Amino acid sequence: MKLIYLFYISLVASLRIQSREQLACVACGELLPQYGDNYKAFCSNPPALGSMAICLIENFKSDKYYQDFLKACSLEKSQFFFAYKNGTKYVNINNVEYPTRLSTSDVISYWTRLYTIADQMTYGIYFGSGLLAYWGVVMLIGGIFYWFNFIFPHSAKNIHGKFTNWLRRSFILAPTFSHSHAKSLKHGIFEMMIPLRMETLVIIGWVVLCIVFLLVDTINFSTSLWDMKSRVGLRAGLLVSFNVPLLILFGGRNNFTQWLTGWSQSRFILFHKWIARMLLIMLIVHASCKTHVLMYRGVYQAYIGYEYIRWGIVGIVMVGCLTAHSWMYIRNMNYEVFLILHHIFAIIFIASAWKHTVPTNCSEFYYAATVVWGADKLFRLVRITLFGVKTAKLQLIADEVIKVTVPKPSWWLSFPGAVAYIYFLKPTCFWQSHPFSIIDSALEENTLTFLVKVKGGITHGLCRQLRKSPNLTQEVKACVEGPYAQRHSGNFYDNIVMFSTGTGVSGLYQAGIDLIKHHSNKRVRFYWIIRYERSINWFLKELMMLQDTIVEPVIYITNLTDLTDSSNSKGDDSSKGDHIYKSEKECLSLNEIRTALPFVDFRCGRPNIHDLVYEEVETSQSSIAFITCGNAHFVDNARNAVRNVLKTNRSKRVELFEDFQAW
Repeated sequence: MKLIYLFYISLVASLRIQSREQLACVACGELLPQYGDNYKAFCSNPPALGSMAICLIENFKSDKYYQDFLKACSLEKSQFFFAYKNGTKYVNINNVEYPTRLSTSDVISYWTRLYTIADQMTYGIYFGSGLLAYWGVVMLIGGIFYWFNFIFPHSAKNIHGKFTNWLRRSFILAPTFSHSHAKSLKHGIFEMMIPLRMETLVIIGWVVLCIVFLLVDTINFSTSLWDMKSRVGLRAGLLVSFNVPLLILFGGRNNFTQWLTGWSQSRFILFHKWIARMLLIMLIVHASCKTHVLMYRGVYQAYIGYEYIRWGIVGIVMVGCLTAHSWMYIRNMNYEVFLILHHIFAIIFIASAWKHTVPTNCSEFYYAATVVWGADKLFRLVRITLFGVKTAKLQLIADEVIKVTVPKPSWWLSFPGAVAYIYFLKPTCFWQSHPFSIIDSALEENTLTFLVKVKGGITHGLCRQLRKSPNLTQEVKACVEGPYAQRHSGNFYDNIVMFSTGTGVSGLYQAGIDLIKHHSNKRVRFYWIIRYERSINWFLKELMMLQDTIVEPVIYITNLTDLTDSSNSKGDDSSKGDHIYKSEKECLSLNEIRTALPFVDFRCGRPNIHDLVYEEVETSQSSIAFITCGNAHFVDNARNAVRNVLKTNRSKRVELFEDFQAW
């Protein structure tokens, strides 16, 4: 943290906050260009020193206005006044060989103009720092709550009651409106994720601060409209520069603030999006205000030819492209194309913004943004390199899931809820990486297992290849990047209930194994909801490891109306007719599965999640934690069920943890 603070101080120092006294020296120096453009030129040249002394002493009546000049030139006050007296004897405004006396009105007018600009710069620095401090405070509060649960778990479990439950039900767990948070809302081509109310309050606070900091001390009706526009434009540009490094940090995988706050990557991506939207608005304000001022002064055509102006135009266009193509509808059409374009647009933006801000000493912020982005890419490369290139075994099961097993280094440790990105080193997809929940193999030591649902894109291509392979199995060179995600404090609760659907079983199974190893006194109920009984074949060997443990597995098969063996037992649903792949034919029937898993409570039909949550809370004797991972609709239902329970049950702590992430 000290390094970050020093880095920030160096950035602010580069903007050169200057006082009235310092600007007096600058005004005199810039109005005496014949002697040079820095203090040293005035220190060593007697006529120049006399000119500076005359300007400072005659126009600024206090010695505080020339103290900085004395320090810069290592002069005594007596030497300075000697130069003044000597200079007044030989004043000649037309000869550089003699000291020059400037017009008082010119000096004071130029000094006032410099101070106005410096004053706006100072406010911009303070308010830009304020926007960063806002996120610092928000993350500090989040970090305190997160780490409190780990450091004082017993105290955290005892925090419940009317006010606490209301706060958690109404803000911490509640979507902003409707009942959807994990599931996006769609209306035609319009689609969006709904933040939680707590997240919305944070975003509103950020937006309000941006507006206030943009307008404070820039809107002054005693000055001209064009002067106000100039001030607003300068302030907007400064606020953007301050927040670009933060924008890059929030969008990266290796975001150290995730560890500090315990927030999910999806929450940081949400904030990343809203920071980007506000920066786009402020860039439009910056560009439009500056353009209007230049046109009013009649110098637009001259300025548009300057290189830094042209780079500024490129930068704004790139931010517009970044925001527009991040529209959810476009992003979902082809995520890989979106990702490549996002990187290209971002690189061009940072480069053009750096070129644009060099004259204003704000380019250091874009150096910082480059460092943040480069560090993220470097850490990713280091993670991949340390894991190494491994031979992964891919097996198609039930024609709907690819089971991937990858040997790992013995020192490489995962944890419950962790995810890793897999790179399949094939010519058609080696650049793509996809996140999946990690399972430590139940059969092989130092081996990772991933369950990959067959959908479109790369998984569809792998599925087609596996169908043609002997035993539906293939070996592929692969790399793994991870582990990512943050631990949660669910294992500290006395009762743990895990809800999963489909391949969401992976992360929660790993959590169940961890509880078996380290928390043998817990009561753990493990629910898995699947559509067809053939899906159990994905996970049959892993489920066998739960026999005679503290984990009580319950499996719902939603397409069955009873638990008798039927034509569906082999995965032969009527929608497929005779088109059954070998992977489905080799699946065990439901009766065979029940024989292999006698300790599992099999249930048919779709569960009522609200009834299950209510039942689990009522039967628990003390604190209870619900952990969910599955499809978005199911996760939303589980959250709403927990919120409903918080209305009526205040006798014990009821907590919810989500291993689901979407952005």
